[in-house]
Amino acid sequence: MKRLKIIAAVLATLTAILVVSAAIFYTFERAANPGMSFLDALYWAFITATTIGYGDITPTTIPGRIVAVVAAIAGIAAFTALIGVVADALVDSATRRVLGVSSIRKRGHIVVLGWSPLAPILIREIKANIRDADIVVVDEKVPLTVGDGVQVVRGDPLDREALEKASISQARYIVVAEIDDSRAVLEVLHARRANKQAKIVAMVVDSENVDILRQAGADHVVPVTIAAMLAASFIFEPSVPQVLIDLASSVIGLADVVEEDASQYVGKQFGDVLLEAKRRQNKIPIAVYSAEKGLLVNPPWDYVVSEGDRLISIISGNQ
Repeated sequence: MKRLKIIAAVLATLTAILVVSAAIFYTFERAANPGMSFLDALYWAFITATTIGYGDITPTTIPGRIVAVVAAIAGIAAFTALIGVVADALVDSATRRVLGVSSIRKRGHIVVLGWSPLAPILIREIKANIRDADIVVVDEKVPLTVGDGVQVVRGDPLDREALEKASISQARYIVVAEIDDSRAVLEVLHARRANKQAKIVAMVVDSENVDILRQAGADHVVPVTIAAMLAASFIFEPSVPQVLIDLASSVIGLADVVEEDASQYVGKQFGDVLLEAKRRQNKIPIAVYSAEKGLLVNPPWDYVVSEGDRLISIISGNQ
């Protein structure tokens, strides 16, 4: 607001300089330039104040030349002040954005609450699948630069002001990346209160807290202990965790799991879909998400694909 007042004052001063200079110039120079109007004099004042000086109108009297010198000096000072204020505002805005203290105006973006060792991996995977994803990270410990397309709000995820700066009420997805279950529950509660429609994904350390997080408002809860489970599997079935790790990441591995609309298979049995997808597109359907029945992993052969179903398939990493 203070800068706006300064800009308004500079613009008012500049306008006054132009009008007064034009009036004085018109008074003393119209005799030497019979066809000159006040609009011409105002045009001359502007050209002189900005030091452009086309030379199509020139003063011939002593008072006119004095006005020209004063207008040029005053114009340079006024324009310099105006440019300085505007540049300072732009630099300040950019600095505040980099430091994570400015408000971010977005809609349909992804908000990540908390900065843990899991957060960079989370962001990397999102970016690998959605290159133009808008991501906003809210935390007091988050680095100033996280990556392209990732903006930072420095503040406590439990602070209402920090959440408002991240435009959490307009977010499409909210991910709680804490490895402290007590904070995760509180952050889910705050996020759900701020946004009733967003899908909230939360990470949990203790499996006993899964239901608590869901009751708090999380749509999906992911146990971080899955890493320990996979590590244990390497001892007695080493190929299984290797396949799971390969499928889970879009950045590393030879294969990937994708979800897609199953409308092209509506009315067909899952077994026929399996054969057709493998033969024509070299992908292996492994599950169907039905609005009525939920997630069906390895559906029966005679399951009939319905309108609105989603197909989950394994594809090669280079597809």
